[in-house]
Amino acid sequence: AFDEDSIDLERLCGDFGNNIRRQIMEALAENGEMTASDISRRTGIPMTTVLRHMDVLSEDYLLSVSRRKGLQIFYTLNREFIEKARRKTNQYLAGLSGTEL
Repeated sequence: AFDEDSIDLERLCGDFGNNIRRQIMEALAENGEMTASDISRRTGIPMTTVLRHMDVLSEDYLLSVSRRKGLQIFYTLNREFIEKARRKTNQYLAGLSGTEL
């Protein structure tokens, strides 16, 4: 469980600033549900690199396991977390610019 107050904007910006993690998230956004091997094939990123970055994205709540089929693990974007992170980021930016949401 997470709420907007517990979202670490520094980690979030690090995830969005990392090209490999961004490619993984974009592949999931386009396809909805994928295995690590699907992501590797789609992006051209080596499987070990995909897995390493997916671990970080999972720890940061940006990805979640949607289902398992045999040995395959399917991942999706954690849209609930992303929406909460969007709201917190908007609040932060509004505070910096002196505008209200």
